[in-house]
Amino acid sequence: MDYFEWSCTDCGYVEQTVASELLRRLQQVGAMKRAEEPDLDIALELARSATVRFACPRCKQGSLIPARASETEDDDWGDPKPCVACGKPIPAERVAFIPEVELCSACQTRVDNGGQLSGDDYCPHCGTPMVMRKTSGGITRYEQRCPQCRR
Repeated sequence: MDYFEWSCTDCGYVEQTVASELLRRLQQVGAMKRAEEPDLDIALELARSATVRFACPRCKQGSLIPARASETEDDDWGDPKPCVACGKPIPAERVAFIPEVELCSACQTRVDNGGQLSGDDYCPHCGTPMVMRKTSGGITRYEQRCPQCRR
């Protein structure tokens, strides 16, 4: 019996289903008409191309991505760990490649581009939200500045 694993791109929700459920979901979203003996590889590719139509039952935000259960049972990478900034799981492949990683790729990109990890920081003197500004000089760096009192 063929099993398929559905995983959410946003919250990490994972669900295993049988092939008949994959076909039912494809028919439900109109990506496939009824067929007597559909090729499961073609059905899987249809489902992968229609992932935006499959909403996550947990978060209702992300889309479910299907894969054969045998494709997802590779434990060579180890376990994913949570991002210290957003809490989403860091893919096990990233952890294996960079063992000391603490941020997911989205949060790391935000930091690399000078953004903040969480929420607004406020000026300790006047309470105004701080803004990020580039520093002058050789290497581009960023620092937080208060737009009100310029500290």
